[in-house]
Amino acid sequence: MKSCILYNQKRYLKTSIRPRHQFVFYGIDFQPVSHAAIAKVMNWACKKANIKRITFHGLRHTHASILLHKKIPIEYISKRLGHASTSITFDTYSHLTKEFEEQENEKTVTFLNQINAK
Repeated sequence: MKSCILYNQKRYLKTSIRPRHQFVFYGIDFQPVSHAAIAKVMNWACKKANIKRITFHGLRHTHASILLHKKIPIEYISKRLGHASTSITFDTYSHLTKEFEEQENEKTVTFLNQINAK
């Protein structure tokens, strides 16, 4: 991502055109890249890597799921995803938070059983 930003900054210096938005990816004319263009590049990259096709939106969900799995605070994830509130993030990923809660319950029961066994 940093290299994309540096690349764009070099392009700005060569032209008098300045982008109106702070995006990572821009088209040739410094306009935001279309969803179709993103999909085309994602399809090409997946095919080249010989992996199952994933949409950019699917990649976003995967990213959020990995952050949740790594126990990154939901407030940070919500802000990173641009959600208006953490409740949106909770609602969207509730299936994962329930799964993690069940795992934590199992750990707690195991821990308490170990204490009682002593």
